[in-house]
Amino acid sequence: VVGQAVGDALGGMIQRTIDTTIAFDKLSQVTGASVKFLSGFTEAADDVRIGSEVVNASLTIFSKKLGGVEDALDGSGQTAGAFASKLKDLGITTDNMEEALFQVADVFEKMPNGVDKAALAVSLFGKQGAALIPILNKGRAGIRGMMDDAEATGKVIDQELRDKVIKLAEAQDKLNDSWGGIETRIGA
Repeated sequence: VVGQAVGDALGGMIQRTIDTTIAFDKLSQVTGASVKFLSGFTEAADDVRIGSEVVNASLTIFSKKLGGVEDALDGSGQTAGAFASKLKDLGITTDNMEEALFQVADVFEKMPNGVDKAALAVSLFGKQGAALIPILNKGRAGIRGMMDDAEATGKVIDQELRDKVIKLAEAQDKLNDSWGGIETRIGA
């Protein structure tokens, strides 16, 4: 009984690691940010009680706006050119999502809390953007420190771990396909 419980717990941990890694890998493909950055930022956000769903949705919107591939999703009618101008006015000097997010955090750290900050968050990150204010208020240095803490505890998925987990998931899928083939042949 104890062995079964331990096996189930380990199996659950492995599956959660696979699912989380695949989700960060997909988000990385959309945003251009590294899996390591995304997992570290998500862990930092979790420390200030911001859920991963909010982080994923907000960073996806921000990266699309940053890349100029999407007009404002917040209903403002803001064009990609107007958004680029807004970023420039804020001092955002890059289209690299990771660096741009740190630059935005530096802006938020210096801004007083209130309606203007909330409106800016929604403008940059979509309708859930205001939920990111607690992490953005930390500024670049604060966020980096929180990400470093997450990495020190083993909660950050780096490229090496990502590669190993993806290989494991692929092998697991092949095994499942083989078992499915056996079931199909036995049942026929």
